[in-house]
Amino acid sequence: MLDKRLQYSKFVGGDKISIYDFGIAGIILNVVTNPNATDAQYWKEVWLKAPSGVKKYIGQVSEILKEYLEKRNTKYPY
Repeated sequence: MLDKRLQYSKFVGGDKISIYDFGIAGIILNVVTNPNATDAQYWKEVWLKAPSGVKKYIGQVSEILKEYLEKRNTKYPY
């Protein structure tokens, strides 16, 4: 569903990042693509199957959050 939505805009709610993007991308960045996440190998395999539109979207959000992502705690909290 996310991939289909992103066919019409850069972000979930349009061409500007919104709180919804922080929520959606936050889950993906902190769980699915985080190499320190619980079950990281499982999530890595899931991410490999993700649609290209979703991967592009996460790349765009990651660029905006680059400074934060580089400084975040590398230990997953649980």
